[in-house]
This record gives sequence, structure tokens and C-alpha cells, in this order.
Amino acid sequence: MMMTGQAQTATVTNASGGTDVGMSAADFKTAICSGLRGKDASGATINFAKMLPPFLTCSHLGINVTPVNYSPASLGLTYTQTGGAQVANTGTYITQNGGQGQNQIMMVQLVYDWPTFGGLMGLNLANEGNGTRRLVATSVFTTEAYSCAAGQTSC
Repeated sequence: MMMTGQAQTATVTNASGGTDVGMSAADFKTAICSGLRGKDASGATINFAKMLPPFLTCSHLGINVTPVNYSPASLGLTYTQTGGAQVANTGTYITQNGGQGQNQIMMVQLVYDWPTFGGLMGLNLANEGNGTRRLVATSVFTTEAYSCAAGQTSC
């Protein structure tokens, strides 16, 4: 979605019934968790299939999307617990770098707090204070050249 520009140019209906041109962070998370339908830059209908396996819960998922500036310190990525097992991502959702999302090196992170339970002989896989194990998947890629949707000033 992100690499081909579909997330940046798709027209989708958001949770409040309005229309977003270019997915918001909430739209992107919805597409991953439940799938999403929208229109591409040319107006053709597109379907984003659900990507989260059924044994994982969307409320445990945090998302970070940011252009990579080649400096880990400049990314400022931190994740904090906000009650229960819900991850609050204090990173960012930025699909463009200086108004341009095409041909950019991007990093997409999905952070999942997996509930754990105590095992035999005191074995505990939790690495977070709330008894969960934090799993992080990171993908770094260069976005392709793509066309902006009608009416979009930058994508």
C-alpha cells in the first residue's frame, strides 16, 4: 500500500463517514486490521484486504510510518503503554517528506503487545510492565513513482 502510493492517494471513507484523500493513520490501521475499500488516483475501485491474522487483536497494534533520515536518533520512536494492552505510538504517521511522498525511503513499523501468561517453573516471556511481550516488525523501502489523486496538491 505505502510502497506503491496507494495509501497516499486512495480516497477512502473514514470512521466518521467523511472522505479522506490519502489514508490517515486511522485509515491505514483499519486497512491492516479489517480491510478497506476506496478509489485509486484514477477513480477505479480498490480493495485493501485484511492483513492482520485472526489470532491477533487490532487494539494491541500500534503503527509508525515515517520517512527515513538515516539517523536513528532523528526518528524519535517511542512506544508507551496506555492502560490494558493498548499500544500508544508516540512516533509519527508521515507519508511525505517535504510535501513529496514519491521515491522516498520510508520505514513502516507495526508494534504488537502480545498478552503472555506465566508458565511452568516461573517461565515468563513478558518484557513489558503490564505482562505483555512487545513484538516489532519493521520494513524499510523506497516508494515508487505514482500519480496523485485528483485535487491532491501533494502526495
